Amino acid sequence: MGTWIRSVVTHFIPLTSWLGTLLVGEFGVISMTVTYLFFLLLRLLLHFYLSLSLMEDSGYLPRLATLVDRSLNAIGLNGGAVIPLILGFGCVTMANITTRLLGSEREKLLQRPFFSLLFHVRHRLPLLPRCWQGPDSVQ
Repeated sequence: MGTWIRSVVTHFIPLTSWLGTLLVGEFGVISMTVTYLFFLLLRLLLHFYLSLSLMEDSGYLPRLATLVDRSLNAIGLNGGAVIPLILGFGCVTMANITTRLLGSEREKLLQRPFFSLLFHVRHRLPLLPRCWQGPDSVQ
């Protein structure tokens, strides 16, 4: 797909110009946007929301909310807060948006620190153990 977009853009703008390099160069705006959207994010989000949809349709998600209700009550949240917590494993931004489902402002303020402290973006996750090892461990 990237070569097709590159050939369309280079038909109008030469690749050797600064605008061609900016748009469809190795790290161009259009080429990298298409690469990230179709080949990385779309696959991850499609599988994640498909599995979440299957859990909802099978009735497992409401049962899960009932199961974790007692443990979430210990920190001041109700069982419905499990949905943003599950979404936090996929995308922290979407998890923050879905805190609108929670009933009170108090519950929203209690849950948002979980996303910044406990859930890390998937691309940073392999780097965290390397950072924890310190600079002497780099070979």
